[in-house]
Formats: sequence, C-alpha cells, structure tokens
Amino acid sequence: MVLPVGSDVRGDCSPAQLVAAFREFVADGIAVEGGDFKPADRDLPLEEEAHLGNVVPARRREFRAGRLYVRQALRGLGIPETVIPIGPDRAPIWPTGVVGSISHNRSLCAVAVGLSADYRSIGIDIEEDSSLSGELAKLVTHASPAAGQ
Repeated sequence: MVLPVGSDVRGDCSPAQLVAAFREFVADGIAVEGGDFKPADRDLPLEEEAHLGNVVPARRREFRAGRLYVRQALRGLGIPETVIPIGPDRAPIWPTGVVGSISHNRSLCAVAVGLSADYRSIGIDIEEDSSLSGELAKLVTHASPAAGQ
C-alpha cells in the first residue's frame, strides 16, 4: 500500500491514528490491524514461538505483535484463530485462501490481509519519516488527479 501524494498522515500521529489512516486507503475486503507493541508482551502459540529461536528482545516483540495483529485482521475476514508459521524464506505462511503482509518500524506494527480469491497479493511497508530522493519518490508515490478531471 502506498499512500497518495498529499495524504495527511504525519510522523507525529499515534500508532492507532496511522492504522486508521491505512484503513482509509485500502480496498474493500482488505482487513488492516496494527498499533504499538504493547500486545507483544503476551506469549504466542508454541508453534510460532519455536520459530524465533534465540532472537533479541526487540525482534521477539516485533514478531509477537505482528502475529497478534494478523489474528485480529483474520477475524475481521471471518477466519478463525490459526497459527502463522515462518516459511524457509522467513516470510509468513498464510492460511490457505489468504494473502497478506506484515510490517513494522520501531514504534508501529501494521498488517493487511485479504482473500486470495479477491487479491493476488497484498503489500504494506512502514518506513521512518525522512525525505526521499526524487527518483525514489517517483517509484513509491502517485499523484491523485484533481477533482473533476
């Protein structure tokens, strides 16, 4: 998901405000959940925790938050609780019929999921607020046409 040029989403927003902004820009049928890392203090199912191995605490919190928000998003699609293991390429293994994406930075975790019958893939990425080079800005943004055009 790329927010359009001129979107009023600023770096001083809370995680909840940013996730709410993400929801405004996604297509119908895509569930977006996320927020800060407070939920990451809970343990995950053993099948997921086992994939982490001996990682630093910050990585463990990112992983846990991602999986917890994924389950919330899946519930929004009517999909029951399920384990989301890690594949050999370190990407999530989504339940059959689901596509999705997980992203985080130091203060925010967000996920977007949808049904594979409706979407071939879904991507979400969170980056720190900093200026982009002109070339990179062209790759990741688009201008919305003016009203009436």
